[in-house]
Amino acid sequence: MGMPGADDSPWKMNIAQAPQGPVLKKQLPLPGVIRNWINKRLQYVFNAPSRAPYVGLNLIKQNLKEYCDFDQIDYPKTDREILQIVGKIRYDVVAISIGCENRAHQAQNLALEIKKVSVNRNIKIVFGNYGAMTGKTMGILTSEAGEVLWNSKKSREDKKNDEEPYTGEGVHDMRLWLRRNFPNPELQRVNPNAPRISLPIQEEDLLPENEILRYLTKKIGAAAMPFYLLRLAVAIGCNNNCNFCNTSRAFGGEKIPLLSTGKEVFSAMMHFIEETERKGTNEIPEYAFYLLDENFSKPIEEKTDSIREPAKIFEDLCTEIEKSDINIRWATFGDLGGLFAFKNKHGDFKKLVRGGLISIWIGIESVADVYKKRGKAGIEDVTDIVHELQDLGIAVVGSFQVGLPIHTEGETVKNSAGVYEKLNIWEDINYWIRIIRPAFRQVFTISTTALIDPKKHEPMIQNMEDKDIGHTAYHNESDIPNKRVEEIDRLARTQFFHEMGPASLQSLMTIWKGFKNLENSENEADQRAATFYYWMVKRNLHLMSLSIIYFSDKFFEQCSDKFLSEFAAFLEEVPKYDHPIGNSNIHELNRKYCLAFKNYDYKIWNVSKKLASFLRRKFIEKHSKKTLFL
Repeated sequence: MGMPGADDSPWKMNIAQAPQGPVLKKQLPLPGVIRNWINKRLQYVFNAPSRAPYVGLNLIKQNLKEYCDFDQIDYPKTDREILQIVGKIRYDVVAISIGCENRAHQAQNLALEIKKVSVNRNIKIVFGNYGAMTGKTMGILTSEAGEVLWNSKKSREDKKNDEEPYTGEGVHDMRLWLRRNFPNPELQRVNPNAPRISLPIQEEDLLPENEILRYLTKKIGAAAMPFYLLRLAVAIGCNNNCNFCNTSRAFGGEKIPLLSTGKEVFSAMMHFIEETERKGTNEIPEYAFYLLDENFSKPIEEKTDSIREPAKIFEDLCTEIEKSDINIRWATFGDLGGLFAFKNKHGDFKKLVRGGLISIWIGIESVADVYKKRGKAGIEDVTDIVHELQDLGIAVVGSFQVGLPIHTEGETVKNSAGVYEKLNIWEDINYWIRIIRPAFRQVFTISTTALIDPKKHEPMIQNMEDKDIGHTAYHNESDIPNKRVEEIDRLARTQFFHEMGPASLQSLMTIWKGFKNLENSENEADQRAATFYYWMVKRNLHLMSLSIIYFSDKFFEQCSDKFLSEFAAFLEEVPKYDHPIGNSNIHELNRKYCLAFKNYDYKIWNVSKKLASFLRRKFIEKHSKKTLFL
């Protein structure tokens, strides 16, 4: 189970992090308390909602279900809920995933309570995930409460006996732990190092559970035509070994593949697709996957000091999807070195769009290549990579860091070799916002965690909230004071919103750009991508039009004229376009999209459609004129 008390409402993806949202005008005569209350609730208005399943727990279940019976609880609301369950049902084991470090104390107390009230007085409790590792490192989680299935790299090296230690990899750890703790013959034959199964996990329906609210949501058009996303774990750990990252610390800079080849990833996708087609339950003619791999575009092993070849799994998956003629779309994490190598090998990124890539999360971090992840790519190459990907409709999630050791608010200094010794932080921020301009963006402060540096975090771990992790300069190595680093973090995110608008809208504008660049291509895979892009924008047009209310200059501070004029031009252009015709296969794909869209669209009240059309028309009239003066 996950830790009780985690937010079980649709989680707001932090790729367009607060305060990237509309803010009330300061001139409005409102008491400060009311203004702050409203602004706090507005800051996530444009963020993409997602009810993410516990992928780690699902992986363990997938790999042990033939040996054990499971009940999985992703989002228990309170400790009491868990205690009531274990007080009625006999369990041999309760496995608790502690995702955030601030829950280690709660987990310790909960485990002790479970042992008191459980029907099974011999119940065993195990802890996993980063919060559990932190709890063990700091001595919070004790053996009286349960066992943490993780050992530090040093403790593994110091083991004197010949028993295989727990490694921090959940499937392996649970196999080994169960075999050691239960005499069951079925469990005794489990091989901890056997190949792991990894299958897609579907996100939940995000519509309200209340029937009346579900009805109103559909009738108003407050939810676009569904976009079903499946999460597929490809690898765990990371071989970048960045010094600020829990993943690098937990896995000792090692990346462990769950699926080793492009064909294996494609087969896992097809396992779900074929089952869905057999049941006839997919109402939208597409399949979208989020591939969980900290760096899917980087080879697991490198033979040189910089990446010269892109990851074969990355290339081969694109080949398999393009050959299949199935409308498969996927997003993942990557790095600039791998993408630069890919471009050098193939000349451009068309193979990626033809292979289904729709979004990639990249650690751009800074003008300076602080973590040596760019391979041979220079800063101009980085800009070109982002722009070329987005010209093809592939939305880039740019991750940027505030408070790097070289950051200063003083003068930028380079040594004789051209390496930054000091970099004015506002040069970085200007580069991120005005030059590289990613569709999505993540800005966060450099802060070592309690797992990485327990001495600096012990006094405050109980007081940390989830939102503080990664946005609080507990361990700032720049020459900028901590509080100022946190202020710059907020200013950078606010400036992103001002200059580029909400990330969700910017991503749809990027997708539309890809549609226009691909719609006349003679390549069928390009046509299939253009068709997906067209309908992704079309299905969101009504909701985007309703969102215009948040650009009212009577109530809200305005985004830049540049963004408003670009958004107005986009809204004016979209209704004028029809979907690409293409060959018979593309024609059939469009027919299916048309049917699905009509099924969604007819449910919306006419009054809501008229309001959206009115808002869109007035917005275009007001802001398209500004283009003349840009």
